[in-house]
Amino acid sequence: PLIGMGLTCLFLLSVAALGCSATREADGGRRGPDDALPVSTTVPDEQEFVPIIRTFRILPEESEARYEVDEELTFLGIPLNRAIGRTSKISGEFSFYRDSPDDEKLVVSSGTFQVDLSTLISNDSRRDEGIRDRWLESARFPLAVFKAREVRDFPDGLPNDPSQTAKWSFELKGDMTVRDVTRQETFEVRLTLVGNRMEGTASALLKMKDYGFDPPQIAGLLKVEEGVDVVLDFIAEEVLSLSP
Repeated sequence: PLIGMGLTCLFLLSVAALGCSATREADGGRRGPDDALPVSTTVPDEQEFVPIIRTFRILPEESEARYEVDEELTFLGIPLNRAIGRTSKISGEFSFYRDSPDDEKLVVSSGTFQVDLSTLISNDSRRDEGIRDRWLESARFPLAVFKAREVRDFPDGLPNDPSQTAKWSFELKGDMTVRDVTRQETFEVRLTLVGNRMEGTASALLKMKDYGFDPPQIAGLLKVEEGVDVVLDFIAEEVLSLSP
């Protein structure tokens, strides 16, 4: 009898142990306070900043390219005259973007301007014909092209409100091609940005001899100084927004 009772107790203890194990599995293996699983402290990676490129295209109908040069009209006895030739045959666009989410830096990613020199018109048709046929030979080499390569002293920040006005001044260095000659030149640029519309002026002093022709001169009639002020007054509108 004692042996039977001992076997019975052992059987009951085994059943109780199996019951506890089954209850823990049914509860999804929950642990008590003393044996809780460690909590992960990993922080998700911050979202990568993707800059947005803003591209502006020149509106030729609202823009003008011109040259300004000092000339001596000896046949009229005028020691100094300011000759100006103009054209609206302009095309070009430029792009820039923020370099960080807090507007710490603005980067100009591209910029190209093109002017049809053969369409320049001044107040003297004889001067215009001479520029096209003899001096600049713009009838043969009609296009002047500038491609931006480097920006100096470009200002920080973009306006937070699209209706706010931003005004910038900086230097734009690049490759200037006139006739069949390409040289590095630097333009002084002033821009005013309001929303998606931009107004600007780019100017540089160029030397004619650097581009393969002498300053115009007609004995007893006309003598032109070496330096030529090249000015581009333009209006541009935003046309595209992309990620670089």
